[in-house]
Amino acid sequence: AGISTAYWLKEAGQKVLLVDKKGLLAGASGAAGAFLSPRLGKGGDLQRITNEAYRFALDFYAKTVPEGFFQKGLVRIPKDAKDAETFEIYKAHLDLPYQWCEAEDVPFIAPDFMQYGAFRFDHSAFVDPMTVAKKLISGIDTVWGIDAKPERRGGCWHVGKYSAKNIVLAAGAEKLPVAIPYITI
Repeated sequence: AGISTAYWLKEAGQKVLLVDKKGLLAGASGAAGAFLSPRLGKGGDLQRITNEAYRFALDFYAKTVPEGFFQKGLVRIPKDAKDAETFEIYKAHLDLPYQWCEAEDVPFIAPDFMQYGAFRFDHSAFVDPMTVAKKLISGIDTVWGIDAKPERRGGCWHVGKYSAKNIVLAAGAEKLPVAIPYITI
């Protein structure tokens, strides 16, 4: 979130300094699978918004970081008969192209796993997190190894020797280092 925010602020013409206490992708982001796959569901706003973001991400990574973008497709397989019934409901709410596959359509998957069929999304992809991160921070000033608590003084935020009128705190899995109203996700 921090790298993406820094990228878009830079794209909007803002002066940006990216500060991190551990380094580039040192936390969970560096271990992320970085898969881009559509949201299956029964319709509704969350599915619509998630799949809009999915389409945006496919286009963004293909154009911005083609060297770290791998569009290989994805097969989503129901785990049991009950899950297969739910997959039938999902078909009516998918607003993305897919193929319904049977065992003979995907010979690289053991037939035992394909007894209920599966969705195949040829547009799905994965990205290499480090390649993407390096590309997105290109041209952004970065400082690694700062473990300072942000303080608000004199109308500015201060983090170590750096100060700014505005800051964005993207703390990942860690708690925010300052007591401010915040929604945890």
